[in-house]
Amino acid sequence: MLRTPLAAVSMAAGVSGLLLNLFNVRLSLGSVGATLGTHPVTALMIILLSFEILLFRLGKKRPLWRLLLLISGIVILGWNLFLPDQLHALFSNWSAVADSRMGTDTTLLLGALVLSMLLAGKNNGLGGAFAAFAVFALLFSFMEHSFNVYFLETHLALSTLVALIPACFAVLTIYAHHPVMRLFLIGDAIGARTRFLFGASCFLPWFGGLVIYRIVDAPVRAFPVEAAVLSLIICAMTAIVLYSGRMQEKGDSHRRMLERHMAHVAHHDALTGVLNREGTQSHLNFLWRRFVIEQRSVGVILLDIDYFKKINDSYGHDVGDKVLVSLCQQIRPFIRSDDALGRWGGEEFLILVDGAQIAGATAVCQRIREAILEMHAPDGRPFPCGVTASFGVSVLLETDTGVAASLKRADLALYRAKDCGRDQVQFYENDDQGIVAA
Repeated sequence: MLRTPLAAVSMAAGVSGLLLNLFNVRLSLGSVGATLGTHPVTALMIILLSFEILLFRLGKKRPLWRLLLLISGIVILGWNLFLPDQLHALFSNWSAVADSRMGTDTTLLLGALVLSMLLAGKNNGLGGAFAAFAVFALLFSFMEHSFNVYFLETHLALSTLVALIPACFAVLTIYAHHPVMRLFLIGDAIGARTRFLFGASCFLPWFGGLVIYRIVDAPVRAFPVEAAVLSLIICAMTAIVLYSGRMQEKGDSHRRMLERHMAHVAHHDALTGVLNREGTQSHLNFLWRRFVIEQRSVGVILLDIDYFKKINDSYGHDVGDKVLVSLCQQIRPFIRSDDALGRWGGEEFLILVDGAQIAGATAVCQRIREAILEMHAPDGRPFPCGVTASFGVSVLLETDTGVAASLKRADLALYRAKDCGRDQVQFYENDDQGIVAA
């Protein structure tokens, strides 16, 4: 997980920035400014924020003292935003740079990060919005350094910028499950497209500003209008990229759902909900391929409802449909998740019992046969006629050249069950023994 190392780097950078301030380390790097140090309040907030990121666990309740720490951070940042002179007087003795103040941009950025952490797990929408605001504030601070302009009254110190970059990314990892944030993390074509377009929407305006301010050397106004316009372009392009990515993800998700539905419809019977003939044949072919490799036995059961045509002719097709639905409901409790039940055609069903020999498959048939005798309609009322079924059982054999051989044996056993009076189980174990009554 990246969150822990990012938070640790942010905390270390905050402590380093505080030490640079205390020892009054200066470096002339143009737009970076004369000091590298981090304001004591800024360093304190970065350390507090990093500490909370390290301890945060999604879904776990925070203890009261951690909530109070975050709230105290908000209070201090609000104090600096509205009463900066009083806060400056309090911390001026701690800072080697006596005229240094915690800038408004730093205050807003840290405030957004702290609020984002405070709302994490409680209001992810608003918390994610604060995290996004912090990222853009950091981006604009980077543009200030790049163009040597000021949106507000100060620049972020270099050590502060270095500390806040990993802090921002660490906070964003907390919202990785958010639909918008997920666009940057998913590994499919939508994620790659979103990352590329977001990078382009940030880089191209930034490069344009670099040309304007560094190469063309445009005059710097009291308020950098060009830089502000470029910043708004970045925001607008990012919003378009995210909206486009989100719509594409929704469309892709809907398409996949339709594909799954179509695949389900193609392999399942609309009336009973069990596998249709194509789905059953596909599963039987899979079991055969596995049988060839592993020699894992499979019980093949053909079930036919006795006198089903008479039920349809005497009581109507609606009663016949209810019999089919109820039959499948009666069978399901007696088969496992690895087994398969399919409508083979009309009133005939195929049951595939994974790992079963003749004895096991026959026992399953007997339990199902007894359950059918007590079967009721889906609404709980008894059928106007008795319903019984006949069963033919076989298994896959090493001498078989395909699934057709086992199906033929099961079919022969089924016809023997019908010839012998119906409502019974017959099995065909091998060619030597022939058909045997269960």
